[in-house]
Amino acid sequence: MKREDFEKGLQIEDPVMDPIRIDINAGIQKLINEMINKGADDGTLTAKITFQIEEKQLPDRIARCLHFAYKVNNAITIKDEVKNEQVNSQDELECVNGQWILMPIVGMPQRTLLDKEEES
Repeated sequence: MKREDFEKGLQIEDPVMDPIRIDINAGIQKLINEMINKGADDGTLTAKITFQIEEKQLPDRIARCLHFAYKVNNAITIKDEVKNEQVNSQDELECVNGQWILMPIVGMPQRTLLDKEEES
């Protein structure tokens, strides 16, 4: 038989791809369950397959070996939005060591956050 008789294109249905298909199918089920359990409206499943061809020198020819790796990720979107506008006129914000902290206003009339810019 000729070599061409054995050659075929690699397909997702081929047995060598079974682990990818199994993990994608499991990822779909997990994603849908998480969406239902957490009340998510949107979800995504991403599959990435990377291929590499390695050439090996054999005594009578150069052989090409195909290696592949894959990763399956899923994510859900949960919209949980809380809006609250609050004005605290008894404290002012001050940056200390790179963190904003509330400092009480002592010994001066009531101020706003913009007063500091006007004083400069």
